[in-house]
Amino acid sequence: MAGGCQCRVVGVFAASLLAFCVLLLLYCEVFHHYAVLAQCAWPAPLSAGEPGLRLMLLADTHLLGSRHGHWFDKLRREWQMHRSYVSAVTLHQPHAVVFLGDLHDEGKWSGPEEFQETVRRFDSLFPISEGLRRLVVAGNHDIGFHYSARPHLWSRFDAAHNTSGVTLVSLAERVHLVLINSVAMEGDRCQLCAAADRQLRRLAEVLRCSEAADSQCAADLPTLQYSRPIVLQHYPLYRASDAHCAGPDAAPPAVRTQPFRAGWECLSAAASSAILTRLRPRLVASGHTHHACRTEHRTPLGPVTEHSVPSFSWRNRADPSFLMLRVNADSHAVLKCWMADERGVVALYLVGVPAALVLSFVVTARRRVIRRWNGPEARSGTLPDRQGKQE
Repeated sequence: MAGGCQCRVVGVFAASLLAFCVLLLLYCEVFHHYAVLAQCAWPAPLSAGEPGLRLMLLADTHLLGSRHGHWFDKLRREWQMHRSYVSAVTLHQPHAVVFLGDLHDEGKWSGPEEFQETVRRFDSLFPISEGLRRLVVAGNHDIGFHYSARPHLWSRFDAAHNTSGVTLVSLAERVHLVLINSVAMEGDRCQLCAAADRQLRRLAEVLRCSEAADSQCAADLPTLQYSRPIVLQHYPLYRASDAHCAGPDAAPPAVRTQPFRAGWECLSAAASSAILTRLRPRLVASGHTHHACRTEHRTPLGPVTEHSVPSFSWRNRADPSFLMLRVNADSHAVLKCWMADERGVVALYLVGVPAALVLSFVVTARRRVIRRWNGPEARSGTLPDRQGKQE
């Protein structure tokens, strides 16, 4: 009898602990992402009659391959990105999501089968639904830095993600995005760079003639409803360092003042000038550094703001974020959305597991008391005294 009672007590405790741990797991791994991202909001409508389009800008997902990281590291980081992405898309309903390069972590080393497997994983982790458009630019981890970017690397990436050296995407009649392969902006007339330079020059002519046609515009040149485009790329435009960057997700102070190397941490000054003068963008967004930064670039039309977007993955930073961009033909507005902080989730587990143990003890003890007072002795009219003996 005593042994059976003891087994029931253990069973109640184990069931209670399991239930509380499952609830803790569900909250930390699913509902916490909703709770955090629900605090974000799109910028206010730009005009009463035209609310504009909503774009999510995120960067540097770095999906691991076979070379780097542990299987649990891969599982943990990919689940975090998947839940953050799905929660954000569900809550905020963007019209388009833009990935600013380095989708893959090991694309430059992957063989054909591993590359395709990573592409399938990317599609599974970041699904698109009806009415949602996904846009992608290449990064150095996708196809290699310029010195190692072989034709088969960038051609397979372009085929898998529907990209090219320079691509114009018109989301509306007067909302134009220019997607640029930063690795192709070296300007040394290699096959990749030469093709991208031709595309850049032709697009610049299309934009110029769309704004104000003149006798130099070819008769067969396509035109569009003009507005200044938004440039989206992986490398930042040229800057000396991150010394001017501020905020909790800027580069650490020890890293912030380190000089940038053109072609490694940012584009060259010549490539940056070509993009700014030929395309005359109203806004630039980039990734690559894994840290946030806002930079003002001087141009003949006035300052152009560039936002460097931090990495989307816990593997690169514990406090990831993405940008929420509202844009119409004439104006735009940007806000940052903070995602679940990895340190906060760890703290929830550190507090939640002991709390689950305590609650399980409470439930078990309460159940034992109830059983004693509602047991056979109580039904026969004899109640146990405080020492558990019949009177």
